[in-house]
Amino acid sequence: MGKIVFVIKKYVTRASVLAITLAIGLSIFLLSPAQAPMRCSNCNVILISIDTLGAKHLGLYGYDVPASPFLDEISKERGIVFDNAISQAPWTLPSHAAMLTSRYPAELNIWTPIDALAKEVKTIAEVLKENGLITQAFSYGAFVQPEWGFDQGFDGFSGSLSQNDWDDVPLIFENSIEWIQENHREQFFLFIHSFHVHDPYTPSPEAVEKISATKISEVYINDIVKANVSPSGPSEEISAEFRKAYDGEIRELDEALRYFFQELDLLGLTDNTVVIFTADHGEEFGEHGTSGFHIALYNETIHVPLIMFIPGTQAQRVRTVSEIRALPPTIIDILNLNQEPFFQVESLLVGVMEEDLEKVALTTTAQKRGEVFSIIEDAYANIEQFGKTIFPKPREKEWEGLYSSSARSYRWHIILNFDGTFELYDLLSDYSEQNNLFPLWAELPSEDRREALIVLRALSADIPIPCGIYCPYQYFNEE
Repeated sequence: MGKIVFVIKKYVTRASVLAITLAIGLSIFLLSPAQAPMRCSNCNVILISIDTLGAKHLGLYGYDVPASPFLDEISKERGIVFDNAISQAPWTLPSHAAMLTSRYPAELNIWTPIDALAKEVKTIAEVLKENGLITQAFSYGAFVQPEWGFDQGFDGFSGSLSQNDWDDVPLIFENSIEWIQENHREQFFLFIHSFHVHDPYTPSPEAVEKISATKISEVYINDIVKANVSPSGPSEEISAEFRKAYDGEIRELDEALRYFFQELDLLGLTDNTVVIFTADHGEEFGEHGTSGFHIALYNETIHVPLIMFIPGTQAQRVRTVSEIRALPPTIIDILNLNQEPFFQVESLLVGVMEEDLEKVALTTTAQKRGEVFSIIEDAYANIEQFGKTIFPKPREKEWEGLYSSSARSYRWHIILNFDGTFELYDLLSDYSEQNNLFPLWAELPSEDRREALIVLRALSADIPIPCGIYCPYQYFNEE
């Protein structure tokens, strides 16, 4: 009897092992390419942030102008493309602060151009440096400079505020490649912030020929201000001219990216280097009354590109809404580092592995349209005085001024305006956000109201919900 039991146990054990082995093999087989382990402990990391690059102006996000053929091609071949990446502010300073610290601009108390990053705030560069990586930044243009505290954690920071250096393509990528050539034998973190796509829009004739059959005029800040402060606002014709010049800048950027990725291949770094490509905000071209600038919280401003190139993974599209502030913990996750929870937000790899269409991204700004245009030309004229006669510093008192904020899910986008009014858009049928549904709240199907209410509540538990003339209060309390 004992022998029989032994034989049964023996074969059950073998069968169990075989079943487990088959199950593991089958699960690996069934995983989509990008669901293979996305960890790369010994990899280098390159984070590229393009100032003022909206997702809607890239072919991989559906744009019909050939502004980004290389980026479209390489993303399709091996990029993990986040379809709904949202910036945490519509302008450079607070958006990059969130991108590099994982904290919302309101948490960082960064609201105005003279607010700086506090030294006690942990940046991704500091964490990676503590883990033995060498760290380097190349950054041209306003705000992402040492004067605002962005050199924290970098062994080297090559930056310039001068408007003479804003047209930084291809130079910034050439300088980055030179640095990589000298340092690639050590594990590194490289941050590249290009200001090239930002105004002024002065694309080369060669770039213009590739995107337009007609001549494109150069566009400067005085042209932008003049168009926006006129009584009738920017015309469709003016917005179209601005947009073409902007697209020409993107085409120049795309050529520089082709060079940069080719050089990485020649250096043999493709298999051990993670490249993350994103932006801080987009640009408005007449969709909601502003052209050639970035102020409001509509999709054209807050929807940004996000593509990850991780060795050993293949192309994938990710529909889950993603916040750009989640990049630091994502980098930590990819490198498989055991770290204290400096970054209180979930890694974006979670959204890659498991889709969640109810995720909500938040964006906030204190910059009002009228106020911005009243000071912008003077600010440009004095930009190089920051750190010399104008000194940004961490804000000591909490912000007491007005602000506008938005909450965006895969389907719904709710905007709280400065005057306390709300806007609601169904992005599946109205991505361009031309049909405000908030006044029609009571007429929406109950399931739509339930979904939108989740997004509305994400703005802030402290924000009252003013019902006003729009609908009975109970609609906001329904489950």
